[in-house]
Amino acid sequence: MFGGTAAVGLRSLSISGLELRTVRPTDEPVANFISSGTAVEAGWGRQSGTLQWGGTVRWLRMESFVYTSSGLAFDAGVAASLLEGRLSFGAALRNSGSMNTFKDASPALPTTFSAGVVYRPPDIAPSIGILTSASADFSDRHGTVVRLGAETAVGDVVVTSGTIVSKEVTAFSGGAAVKTRLLTISYAFQLASHNLGMPHLVQIQITLP
Repeated sequence: MFGGTAAVGLRSLSISGLELRTVRPTDEPVANFISSGTAVEAGWGRQSGTLQWGGTVRWLRMESFVYTSSGLAFDAGVAASLLEGRLSFGAALRNSGSMNTFKDASPALPTTFSAGVVYRPPDIAPSIGILTSASADFSDRHGTVVRLGAETAVGDVVVTSGTIVSKEVTAFSGGAAVKTRLLTISYAFQLASHNLGMPHLVQIQITLP
């Protein structure tokens, strides 16, 4: 369509059985109600050589008890690759728009601008591959969030690492995976400043022939 590709989507979520109560304890609720949210969206994208761009328009509606709010949101993005695909970069603006008043206030959309770059250096050997990435998100809700990542593959062994830095939390993640034709065993961990412990992830994947 118009030299590109178009898509439409519908998402809906509802929670029933919610109870309306006052500050005074009672055996029965004042009322039972449902809260729901619906999003209807249409998107379009196009690729011209190494350049890709597109956008989405989204109609939103949320309901809870006797209150409703609706609005429009827009996404737009562009991506390109250079150096025979070894360097890729892109930028996107997500959830730009507004909502109508919901009871006493208008819901604020999480508008975010994101930019990132991925670089794959020339292979230093046929069995060795390196991949690096960097990205940043900018929003009123979370401020600036910076992510850095790297992956090194030596034969059937892959080692990954990454870090995230924001005003809310700083975290470092690392992991490794061993791949064979039928079996992949991977392990990952994360260290963060939120003092909620260090999670570990062990995964075993079997690929049937």
